[in-house]
Amino acid sequence: MKRHLGIELLRMVSMFMILILHILGNGGILNNVQIGSFNYYLFWAIEIICFVAVNCFALVTGYFMSKGKWRIGRFIQLWVEVLFYSVTLSLVAYCILGEIVPLSLYTDSLFPLFKKSYWFFSAYAGLFLFMPLLNKAIGKLTKKEMLYGVSVIVLLGSASILFKADPFNLAEGYSMIWLIFMYFIGAFIRLHVDIDAIDKTKIVYYYLGVNSVSLGLIAIKTMVGSLEESRDTVWFIHYVSPLILASSILLFILFLKAPIKNKQSSFMIEKVVPYSFAVYLIHTHPIIFYFVLKDRFIFLANEPIIVALIQVLISASLIYLSCLLIDFIRSLLFQLLRVSNLTDKIGEKLHQLIGL
Repeated sequence: MKRHLGIELLRMVSMFMILILHILGNGGILNNVQIGSFNYYLFWAIEIICFVAVNCFALVTGYFMSKGKWRIGRFIQLWVEVLFYSVTLSLVAYCILGEIVPLSLYTDSLFPLFKKSYWFFSAYAGLFLFMPLLNKAIGKLTKKEMLYGVSVIVLLGSASILFKADPFNLAEGYSMIWLIFMYFIGAFIRLHVDIDAIDKTKIVYYYLGVNSVSLGLIAIKTMVGSLEESRDTVWFIHYVSPLILASSILLFILFLKAPIKNKQSSFMIEKVVPYSFAVYLIHTHPIIFYFVLKDRFIFLANEPIIVALIQVLISASLIYLSCLLIDFIRSLLFQLLRVSNLTDKIGEKLHQLIGL
């Protein structure tokens, strides 16, 4: 399928959203902002808007890969990239931080997939292995049957949220199961939703409305005083939440309806997107995430809101651009070592072995 630049742009935007989420959360802003202040509500509004990022990534995967070619070689290359950053960044961290970091984090870097150094990649690996089976099943399902499946996904996520429990082991969306669910919904949109027939203006209104409801719930919980007791467990702001799920799907559709025609913009997107995943791999490396970025942005929590917003955006942009530059250098090294040639050959052998 021809690349859809609107969706490629969504990949970039989603990665930027993830950076914002981590600056607000892991960076310490949300846990230190004065409850009920203007900063408080604005930061939570940004958190709500950005919380769709992971769901969007999985929706994109389902949209394209449900009709795409399953390439083991491409996954192996991705795994090599993950291993490269896991080990290399650990070595650099050891030289700088030394024994400040527990030894287990260094040893875990040798097995990033199995030690869940990167939870999303571990979950994606499971999804990837199931893709050919999922695609065969999806190809045989009718629209009505797939709609039933989507309804069940919404029901399971809603039940997990409404009862503040996890009876279906969705792990609040931090799991292979949830990525498979998002893949299924992405495939449903690809196969059975007429994007051209959808009114873009209505989607914008729905998107704003859903996010307004989420912010309204934050306000209600704040007013009744219960949010302060569980500031890290706002139960309706999770990947499996029907509100976050609806917002994710609506944003995904908006980008589907946003073809990029400007040549300069198209060129930039095509050049940047291949390096975007490295932004995640670099800044969420456990040592960087917990020993470099942890609580690094507390000082912005109660700054004048304009100053705080500008610094959050600048910080996210600098991290994004720095990671892109690092990954560009990594890509040159991989080209020099012909890593893709090796992974493609291994992939071909495995395809022949398993017959898929």
